Amino acid sequence: MSTNKVLSIIVPSYNMEQYLTKCLDSLIISSIDLIDVIIVNDGSKDSTSEIAHKYSDKYPDTFRVIDKQNGNYGSCINAGIKEARGKYVKILDADDYFDTSNFNDFVVRLSEIDCDLVVSDYDMVDSTDCVSFSWKLKEGIDGKTYTNDVLFSMLCSGTFQMHAVTYKVSNIRKLNYQQLEGISYTDQQWMFVPMSVVNTMYYFNKVVYKYLVGREGQTVSSDAYARNSGAVMTISNKMVNDYRLLNTNNPYLSFRMIRQLELLYYVFLIKKSDNEAIAGLRQFDDRLKDVLPDFYERLNDTILLGYPFRYINYWRRKKRIGNSLVFKAIRKALKIRKKYIR
Repeated sequence: MSTNKVLSIIVPSYNMEQYLTKCLDSLIISSIDLIDVIIVNDGSKDSTSEIAHKYSDKYPDTFRVIDKQNGNYGSCINAGIKEARGKYVKILDADDYFDTSNFNDFVVRLSEIDCDLVVSDYDMVDSTDCVSFSWKLKEGIDGKTYTNDVLFSMLCSGTFQMHAVTYKVSNIRKLNYQQLEGISYTDQQWMFVPMSVVNTMYYFNKVVYKYLVGREGQTVSSDAYARNSGAVMTISNKMVNDYRLLNTNNPYLSFRMIRQLELLYYVFLIKKSDNEAIAGLRQFDDRLKDVLPDFYERLNDTILLGYPFRYINYWRRKKRIGNSLVFKAIRKALKIRKKYIR
């Protein structure tokens, strides 16, 4: 079996029989000998494992299958990292796929460079492959290597997501990196802790990743965040702890931290808002004030989805739960806006 692998691709898969074939077909490239595909079947109850094994039987030097008990997304990433044979590693969700032609060029480019982080463009697509949004890092900077004194300022964008990143495996292992298991939204960790050891970045200015949106069961809507508020809280606590341990002034990590905190307060104050949830947020808020006072203060300036209302500051000053008349009025206004803005 060849060990000359440039890129390991981890494919977390749970009940993905409807999408997995398209996903894996997109990885069949002329430079297939340079890639290492690890399909992690997370205790699926459909034919996900059977589909995955067809590829490992046909391309045994490229595709491998890990069949494991269900442990949610983070457990799939952890299992894949342990088995990765490539110099670099990238995650591909089983309901997404790669632009095959650009992906081949991407793999060839990876074989020619040496960087901690490689950033590539991605598209958001619907079930008909129609592109609804295209993410590009920046015009005119492709094919260049950047050091950390300039690269992080380019990455401070809410649309910079895991679909754009490829890491050097050796750095991930030096960190003893582990994602939380058994909960959703651990992809936020993938965009956080590994960045702490990034010193050089290369930009590949073509779309590699095709990110499917609108699929039933996805966990990225605001209502889904509310249903999984416990996971949002767990991830937020983990990121606070990680940030303290990293002891860094990295502007990207600060940006990512504040974005996660803003999501947490929005979910608990606006979307969740029951007494138990607000009590849990109050405990988190008190701890944040003690351990990361700068971030605590920055949240006082957070406004609500473009409205000139500093709702976190208001909540803190009034010492009220999220079901006050003001917050009820806010939720009503947001529902009306959602109804008429498409």
